[in-house]
Amino acid sequence: MSKPYFVGIAGGSAGGKSTFCEQLYQELKDLRVIAIHMDDYFKPEEARPYVKSPISGRRI
Repeated sequence: MSKPYFVGIAGGSAGGKSTFCEQLYQELKDLRVIAIHMDDYFKPEEARPYVKSPISGRRI
């Protein structure tokens, strides 16, 4: 049994992280690769906490 490797990809918005990860995933598809994106951690919008603006009464 081999040891797992973890690779972190970081960078600015629209920096090509997702594109790079997809290409890396395709190159390593013969291995057991899992991509975990930060968006996977977001709650659905209806489950997120919110407050109402005391001035406009809008949900923010």
